[in-house]
Amino acid sequence: MLPVVLVCGVGSAWLRLHMDFASPVQGQVFLIIVDSYSKWLEVAPVKWADSSSVIRVLRSLFDTHGLPGTLVSDNASAFSYTLIQEFVKNNGIQLVKVAPYHPSSNGQAECMVQTMKCSLKKMCSGDLSRQLTRPLLAQHDTQSAFTSSNPAELLRICLDRIHPDFSEEMKDKQEKPCS
Repeated sequence: MLPVVLVCGVGSAWLRLHMDFASPVQGQVFLIIVDSYSKWLEVAPVKWADSSSVIRVLRSLFDTHGLPGTLVSDNASAFSYTLIQEFVKNNGIQLVKVAPYHPSSNGQAECMVQTMKCSLKKMCSGDLSRQLTRPLLAQHDTQSAFTSSNPAELLRICLDRIHPDFSEEMKDKQEKPCS
């Protein structure tokens, strides 16, 4: 039996995700995942560009944001391996492969890979996860020319639909004065 998948609606956040690897920066490989609608960016340091690492990162993201309908990737071996095929099938996710040697087909991820590579190269030595927070927070809070909203705002709207009564309950509590 497939899990229930929250779908926020056509033209909503977290329905179609693009993913790719950023080649090593300071000896570290990064998995880049971007939501095609909200432009929400996730960057996860991984030890190796393999299927197990991809699945570990995706599980963590899906635990937080819910399951997407579609994952888009290039034909890198990490995305083509049987483990990934089983993982997406078991979670009711469609895996779309873009044409090999045609990176513009996965333009969402490719653009973010280049942006993050630039940011990562500027980083000094030290704790990478700490250094990664600044560019990610800036990206999450920057208005997109495509959507006229920032990614955090668009993703929040989608997440509020998971449990709308809780959202209203929290709003009521915040507006009520403390006694």
